[in-house]
Amino acid sequence: RENQSEREICGLGPKAERTPAWLAQADAALAAWTAGDFSAAAAAYAELARRPTPLAEFFQQQAGRAQRFAIAPPPDWKGEYRFDSK
Repeated sequence: RENQSEREICGLGPKAERTPAWLAQADAALAAWTAGDFSAAAAAYAELARRPTPLAEFFQQQAGRAQRFAIAPPPDWKGEYRFDSK
């Protein structure tokens, strides 16, 4: 029989964290971004930015980038973006 601490260590006890609901939407936004579907990425990131997540500020910035790229896509897009600052 497992004791309480073993279950918690394995992530099976009451303290186990569930995957945040917004994580799947973030994955979809990233997939759209990587594929060059900047309109879809912008919409998804904007929605994520309105949610209380630890990455809301990043999502807001990424929504702006995606909106700009939707208007003027990079000609040699390979799914990567070089950030100019930290």
